[in-house]
Amino acid sequence: MYKLQKHFFLGIQLYWSSVMENDNYYFLHMYMYNNNQYGGGLCSICNAPGVNKSTCPLNPNSINPKPIKPIKPIKPIKQIKQIKQITSVVNVKVKYIRPQFQNLKEWTQDPNNVYIGRPGIVFIDKERFPKKGSIWANPFKVSVKLTRKDSLEKYEIYIREKIETEAVYKELLQLNGKNLGCWCKPEECHGDILLKILKEALDK
Repeated sequence: MYKLQKHFFLGIQLYWSSVMENDNYYFLHMYMYNNNQYGGGLCSICNAPGVNKSTCPLNPNSINPKPIKPIKPIKPIKQIKQIKQITSVVNVKVKYIRPQFQNLKEWTQDPNNVYIGRPGIVFIDKERFPKKGSIWANPFKVSVKLTRKDSLEKYEIYIREKIETEAVYKELLQLNGKNLGCWCKPEECHGDILLKILKEALDK
């Protein structure tokens, strides 16, 4: 019978602690219950049974051997989101990349650089380089019949469809923070289209 009354009283105390949104009293009553201090008179400080002012955990001068320690709140887990970094489009002609890089081959060996052009544009050591074009290359070459503006418009339609159908979205995000190398800058370049699409992806 005593145990039943004890649990009933504890339930009432915890209920009102939660209703009043008083975490100190909630943890106090849990402490009292766990340390078998229920039963007896009521404390003049916390109004809890089985304890008095000299042993109350809320009294900073109490002789309680196990005073209640403040509960540290659990920090919320922040959603991991890719940080937007500075991504730029650069011209990879030797007059722009020297003296830091001797040629395009050296430039592509830097992990911060990504070539986005067609294959076989230049000769390095008597061989055409690069051997393979980029997945981001513009297949619509500017010519007498195709203006730069028309080329870029066609490219944007082409590359957006490629991203959606060929599962290269992950590769797109990997361009974040890189130097995108082509041959057009400072003129308008398909690299500018990639920057726009990348920004849209990172802003989602």
